[in-house]
Amino acid sequence: MLPKLRDPKQTHVIITTLPEATPVYEAERLASDLERATIRPFAWVVNQSFTTLEVTSKLLTAKVANEVPWLESVSTKSRPTMLEWQERLPVGYAALSQLVKEKIQ
Repeated sequence: MLPKLRDPKQTHVIITTLPEATPVYEAERLASDLERATIRPFAWVVNQSFTTLEVTSKLLTAKVANEVPWLESVSTKSRPTMLEWQERLPVGYAALSQLVKEKIQ
């Protein structure tokens, strides 16, 4: 199994985190553990970000401000991508495929 996990032709490891301190630190620890096993993360995804959304509430405005250092931290990683907060969770292959198509365009 380990050789297959190490082979980038067979496996792409995508680290997914939230734009907050604890999730980013935990994701970095995971990436470090994977590196020790010579498994290279293919990409990093920050999920549920409010940064690109127009927010008016003070609470969400503060959340957006708090996301900045964590988004900057992830931006230095392999193939960083940010996904905005979704009103409806993308469940299933079709919904996830549509989300990816929207990000690529």
